[in-house]
Amino acid sequence: MIKLTRNTAPDKLTEEFVKKGTEKYKKTKESVWNVDWLKEALLDMSNQKCAYCEGRLDLKSDYMEVEHFRDKKDYPNDVLIWENLLPSCKHCNGNKSSHDVVSEPIINPFVDVPREHIFLKSYLYKPKDELGKSTIDVLDLNDCTRLVIARCTLGTEINKRLEDRLNEIKDGLTQAGAKKRFKNKMRELMKKCLPEAEYSAVCSTELISSTEYTEIVRLMKNLDIWDEEFESYNYIISSIALVA
Repeated sequence: MIKLTRNTAPDKLTEEFVKKGTEKYKKTKESVWNVDWLKEALLDMSNQKCAYCEGRLDLKSDYMEVEHFRDKKDYPNDVLIWENLLPSCKHCNGNKSSHDVVSEPIINPFVDVPREHIFLKSYLYKPKDELGKSTIDVLDLNDCTRLVIARCTLGTEINKRLEDRLNEIKDGLTQAGAKKRFKNKMRELMKKCLPEAEYSAVCSTELISSTEYTEIVRLMKNLDIWDEEFESYNYIISSIALVA
């Protein structure tokens, strides 16, 4: 889970649309939020990922669901309030269900900074405080079959690539074009840890926590191939990594 930035509401989400849709929901319980343009706007905000677990979502399937942070049953007036809507997968939306975030708060990734409340250890989410603990429990963020195995697979890939890059740079990068090829590979690796990538919190944590990465950065600086682009990537990755 990473901190997300909420875009402005889509133009079609007018005051009239919200009023009519809210009244319709109260009378019929119809899913007035289940419209493609609204779902597309939500997906754009989260880089096509679930706002909670960061699993990849697809508008064309039935996988993406519009999640109401304040539950629609208890807070029917908020069913079309833009600030209350999040893109979610079935797993997280189903686990959260009708949980009341007002009486028992959980992390809102569009408001809170997740890394202040949770951290990753051995691919499991761990709480730093009660908000983190409640979030992990309510959303079942340590579901082994669906989430932990996927995190482990990605983390293993990140670490394998780091080992390969460290071996390459230790060899000196003396062949023609070696430095350019190395930079391209490192750029590709670091992009897998940026907010746009699936499970970016996991990948960024593995990268930043790796002693191999620290050594690679040192050697790149010695070879004068650590430039502003890499420094920018490093800053972003460090800002979302869920370290203890």
